[in-house]
Amino acid sequence: MPNEPGSGELTGRTILVTGGTTGIGLAMATALYDAVANLVITALNAARGTEAQLELGDRAMFIAQDAIQESGWDRVIGGLDARFGWLDGVINNVGGSGMMANIAYVSPETFTRICDLNIRATLLGMQKGYRAMKGNPDGGAIVNIASIKKQVPLRRYSAPRGKSSSRPASPRFPSSSSSFRSPRNALMSIRPLDSIWRM
Repeated sequence: MPNEPGSGELTGRTILVTGGTTGIGLAMATALYDAVANLVITALNAARGTEAQLELGDRAMFIAQDAIQESGWDRVIGGLDARFGWLDGVINNVGGSGMMANIAYVSPETFTRICDLNIRATLLGMQKGYRAMKGNPDGGAIVNIASIKKQVPLRRYSAPRGKSSSRPASPRFPSSSSSFRSPRNALMSIRPLDSIWRM
């Protein structure tokens, strides 16, 4: 949907934020709502999602979603289309670990769930978002949120028999004491989708 003359860049845009009911996801959703965008937030926890929708306001819509299920994505795209009529941007924010145990004892099922949540869900978000936005005259945007932990090497590693060993930080990255800019400070812009990812 084109912006009205003189309006802000996000005025009237419809943005989907997965994992948008708590933490960084809710912070991004709040900032986008304050920029006069229409918001669709998704998460598994329906009770928390309803609360977040009420906190945001009448331009926000919550849809319960398991982001690793393709049918869940189809329901989300259908629901936002029925409410707002179009989609301008997807923020793939859902993700997580939960794998705090010793790697030697993590079950294959837990590992698969983590991979699904961080990789499969993002892939589905890009695919479904692209298909929903490819006909937009103004294009759209897909933003994938990733943890900065991949840039900070662990300073200590588990070793056999309960011992631990210290290893220097990788020469490719700063030490873990260095400061990094948080994804919270990232600015999302709307521009033609094919300028972001050509298919």
